[in-house]
This record gives sequence, structure tokens and C-alpha cells, in this order.
Amino acid sequence: MSVEVTIQIIERAEEFYNDPELAIQYDRLGDSSAKAQQLSKSISSAALFSIQLKRLENCKIYIARLHSDSIGFLRIGTKHLYLLNSDEKYLDKDVLSLLDFYVKEAFQRRQIGLQLFRSMLEVGMTAKR
Repeated sequence: MSVEVTIQIIERAEEFYNDPELAIQYDRLGDSSAKAQQLSKSISSAALFSIQLKRLENCKIYIARLHSDSIGFLRIGTKHLYLLNSDEKYLDKDVLSLLDFYVKEAFQRRQIGLQLFRSMLEVGMTAKR
């Protein structure tokens, strides 16, 4: 059974400062994501996002909202990666990457993640035109 959500796109740190409740909800989702991945600390929070905006390009957070509740997120940004090509030579590239992703357990298997990914792809395709 799918749930229709609103996808809110965060591109500036001020958006969290203007909506402290959204920042709190995002921090909680980030903590849950870290726990699900068995990380020692969260890699997604409103405070970290403001730092990442200064270091990474194309940072965006897609937040799935059900009424006023945030139930999932997808975070992207450009990362500098070292890749091995078919000639076994290393290339260093800046690549748009999925940095973190999480949907609350109660809403998993309800196509929330699919809606987040589709929204990201639609916005990305529109931006390239």
C-alpha cells in the first residue's frame, strides 16, 4: 500500500533556521539512519548540512512529508571520487552521489523511497535542460 507524500527540497541552511521543527525532525531521521547503518554517529543533521554546503557542490535534501511530519529523506551532493577505469588506471572525478537515505520503519515498503528517488531524478533532469 503506497502513501502519497509531499516532497520538500532543502537547498539552503536558512530553510532549517526558518523552520526549527523541520530541523529537529531531520536530525531525528539522521539519527535513525545512522542507527540503521550501525554508524557510531549521525552523518545527516541540519548543522552538518550547513557545513557541507560550504564544502560540497549540488547539496540537496529531499524530505518526504506526511502532513507536518517528516517521514524520510534522501541527501545528495557532489563527491570527489577515485575511480578505476577498464585500463586499470585511476581517474579522479567529481560525481553527484547519494550521501544518505532513510525512511521511518513504520513507512517502509510503502513506496516513500521510490517517491523520493523519483523526485530527485525529476528535479535533476529538469535542471539539466
